[in-house]
Amino acid sequence: MIFSLSPSSRNSHASTFPSTCNHNNFWPCLPFLCKQYNLLRNSVDGDDTYTGTSQVQAWKTLEKVSATTFGPGDKVLFKSGNSWTGQLALNGSGVGGNPIVVDTFDVGDKPAIDGNGITGTTYNNAVGVVSLNGGSYWEINNLDITNKYGTPTYSSGIIAASWGTTNRHLFIKSCSIHHITVGGEIYASSAMEKNLGGINIRGTWDSVLIEGNVISYAGRTGIVSTASNASDKTNLIIRNTQYRTVRVMVLLRLVARAL
Repeated sequence: MIFSLSPSSRNSHASTFPSTCNHNNFWPCLPFLCKQYNLLRNSVDGDDTYTGTSQVQAWKTLEKVSATTFGPGDKVLFKSGNSWTGQLALNGSGVGGNPIVVDTFDVGDKPAIDGNGITGTTYNNAVGVVSLNGGSYWEINNLDITNKYGTPTYSSGIIAASWGTTNRHLFIKSCSIHHITVGGEIYASSAMEKNLGGINIRGTWDSVLIEGNVISYAGRTGIVSTASNASDKTNLIIRNTQYRTVRVMVLLRLVARAL
């Protein structure tokens, strides 16, 4: 199924999402195999009680997406140039050859998600503006992620956690993660705070690709890999990512227990 989403427009442009469910001329599929969910801000354009099977039957809120468990081949598509406030929690698992894809459709700016100061109370229960707690075969692409810059938080732009089992195939590509204030300082200095900010991959994972992202003003560290044992991460690839105003680009960290 394809879940496409689009709320408050930052740019005005006509949608080019095709009726045949060919997402920007890739991922072609037959109409009866697809659902198109569009996330729109106002009640005229979107409603969480809608079916989500067309742009005129669009979903409206992140809460609706966060309450949904997705399955193999599902696609959650956000409309370019639109923005949301809150947390995007991702639930479910894909399978080999049929991952769950979070992406954008239409032309324009990356769809924006602002956590609006979302925070845990300590590093151990820090939250992600985009959060994946378990689940394999996910691909997260082309999002603009921030969290109310200037407000001290225990948060990261993206947190993907896998404790007690090995999850596989996590791709994070072409996202912009920026303006997240960790622990009250842009360059947090404590042993815990430096492990938050940009992308945080926690626990046991196999086949992780982090590629083509831009991370700026997002705490002390751009990308953090946290694990109980050095062998808990296999096939971890980080490439072609830009880091701006961070002190540590990539931090690999071992902990004595699962967080």
